Amino acid sequence: MKQTESYLTGDMKYYNAAKKNLQLLKNAQSSIGFVGSTINLTATSSQHLWLATDTHIDAGIDSYYEYLLKCWKLFADNDCLQWWNDALYSITTYLSYYQSQNLWFIIANMNTGKIVRNVCFNNNITIYIIYVYVYIIHIYVYVYI
Repeated sequence: MKQTESYLTGDMKYYNAAKKNLQLLKNAQSSIGFVGSTINLTATSSQHLWLATDTHIDAGIDSYYEYLLKCWKLFADNDCLQWWNDALYSITTYLSYYQSQNLWFIIANMNTGKIVRNVCFNNNITIYIIYVYVYIIHIYVYVYI
């Protein structure tokens, strides 16, 4: 049995509320597929949702991508799978590059994909951890759900 509030209570309002918020973020993405790093909680439209338009895969934004993947795995939600694949395409197209056989990621403007700060980080360990984490999710879903 799926261990989520919607499945435990039989009330899909929890899933629907979470999905509605994911949809709001998806609708507020830039034309190249990115979300910003800081949300304006008082915004009344997706046009003014972002207080900061930096984008990256580090703390803060990484949870958004994680939830897209979990949404697909836990609920077999094909929208979330498509959004995950779209995000992965944008990340690999605009934020990543190889140098000296190492994979690097930049911090960029969510609208242009151009480097915001000349700060880059090597995320080989993070990528490895993500792959391990995804593998653990697959096992959990297979065994317990």
